Amino acid sequence: IITPKTARFLELKENKRPVSLADFADEAFIWREKGSATRKVFEEKCAQQSVSIRNIATMNSIGAIETAVSNGMGISVLSEMGVKRSARAREFLSFILEDDCFDRSFYLIYKKNITLSPVASEFKQFVLDYFSMLHR
Repeated sequence: IITPKTARFLELKENKRPVSLADFADEAFIWREKGSATRKVFEEKCAQQSVSIRNIATMNSIGAIETAVSNGMGISVLSEMGVKRSARAREFLSFILEDDCFDRSFYLIYKKNITLSPVASEFKQFVLDYFSMLHR
């Protein structure tokens, strides 16, 4: 979860205690477009835990979401990997929830009966190795 650097969230960050979905209940959420796997998994988890969230905006750009959050418009959910790679990461706070079981599925689709080019074959192996490394 990314938040603006407001007094409330700075205090939550300084407490150094695990945070839960309940800590972000009823906050104004800025979302990726419908169909985003991160959004879908998070909304399902909120429903399972009966945590209400207020959707105030939908944006198609992660950069726009980061800017909106940094400017105090609301909070959002982005993948941990995306936040770590963000050039704007110093402009907002990030939190990892104590119940960090927000796994998403990724699929690699290719035709099995066609021989892949060397580049495509190398790419396939890279993707498989990369995601298997993340789940160790």
